[in-house]
Amino acid sequence: MNIPNMTKEQEQELKTRAKLTKPLVWVGKNGITDEIIEQTKTFLKKRKMVKVKLLNSYVEGHDKKIAAMELVLKTESHLVDFTGFMITLYKR
Repeated sequence: MNIPNMTKEQEQELKTRAKLTKPLVWVGKNGITDEIIEQTKTFLKKRKMVKVKLLNSYVEGHDKKIAAMELVLKTESHLVDFTGFMITLYKR
């Protein structure tokens, strides 16, 4: 993680907050649709941070890393944490 204009301590605090956050968006067999992108953008605007859970039905046929990068690019956010099936995004 490397968020511009943020100190290492601030990044670590974000990562700690991310671990305590519950997922708000779920990506299933339909994949990363426009609806998922808009929902994620809405949560980012309201909360600044959102956790996305990739369900097994999605992961079976897709690469998790590509999904994480796709979400980052399409929501214009920063990747805070990517562990297992969870992707945490942050936007100022």
